[in-house]
Amino acid sequence: MKLSKLSWVGIFLGMFLIMTACGTPEAEAPPPAEPTAAEATQPAALEPSQPPASEATPVPAEQTPGVSSSDPSLPAIVTENLAGVTILRSEPFDQLDSNIWEFDPALATASNGNASITGNKSWTVGLRLRRALVEGQAVMLTYQMGKGTNFGIQLSNGTPGTPEYRSYGFYRPQAVILSRVFQGELDIRLDAPLKGDLKVQRFNTTYQVILGVHANGHFYLLMWDPADPTQFNRTHDVFDETWMGKEWTYTIEIHDGTLLLDEALELQFEGIY
Repeated sequence: MKLSKLSWVGIFLGMFLIMTACGTPEAEAPPPAEPTAAEATQPAALEPSQPPASEATPVPAEQTPGVSSSDPSLPAIVTENLAGVTILRSEPFDQLDSNIWEFDPALATASNGNASITGNKSWTVGLRLRRALVEGQAVMLTYQMGKGTNFGIQLSNGTPGTPEYRSYGFYRPQAVILSRVFQGELDIRLDAPLKGDLKVQRFNTTYQVILGVHANGHFYLLMWDPADPTQFNRTHDVFDETWMGKEWTYTIEIHDGTLLLDEALELQFEGIY
C-alpha cells in the first residue's frame, strides 16, 4: 500500500515528538584529575587548635647560676681573689678550745683575744684544727712574728713518709718564707720562694694569710700586709687526681721564737679568680 505525502509527514512528526520527550543522554563526567607533584607535597593545613610555629610558646634557655655575694666584712683583697667567699666560723682566741684545736698547753696559750705559740728548737705542732677542711674551704689567719720566729702552715692528708701523703703550704726556716709541697716523700716544690711583692716579713708586724683547697686539685695561698695590701704573695696550684676529693688537716707548726695570733676565720668559697 502506498502512503500519501501527508502520511509520511505525520510519521516523521510523531517520531520527532517521541525523541523530544525522551531527551538526549547526559555526557559522562570526566574522572577527577590526579593531584600535581606540587600539590602532593604541600603540607596539610594546621588545625584550628594548633598554633602556627611563629606563635608557639618559646622554651626558655637554661640559666647558669651566678656566684653568691661575698661577705662585705672581709678585706677587699680577699673578695678580689676568691669568689663567693663567706665566713663559716670566727676564732677570736679569747681561749683555746680543745674541742676545736689540738695543741700542747706547754707551747700554746690564749687570753684576751690573742693566742701565743712558742717554739722549742724543733719542728712541732703549735695548733692543729680538729675539723678537716674539704674542697671549697680555707682558713684566714692574722698573725705577728716575734723576733727570730720560724714557723710554717700547711694542709695535709695522710701519714708523712707514705706514698699517699700530700701536703701544701709554706714555712719560714730563716729570713724568707718558702713554698712547701709534699707528694709522698718528695718535696716537689723544692723550697721555692713565694711569688709576689711581699719579699720580707718584719718582726712584730701584722700580716694575714689564707690557705685553702678547691675542687679538681686546686690549692691556693694568699699572704699580704693589711697596712698595704699591694704588698702580697699569691700562689695558685693545680695537682692531679691523687690530690682530689680528700679531707685536709690545717696545722700551724713552729720551730723557735713566738708566733702571736690575733684571729682565725674558717672560710667557704665558690671559686678562685
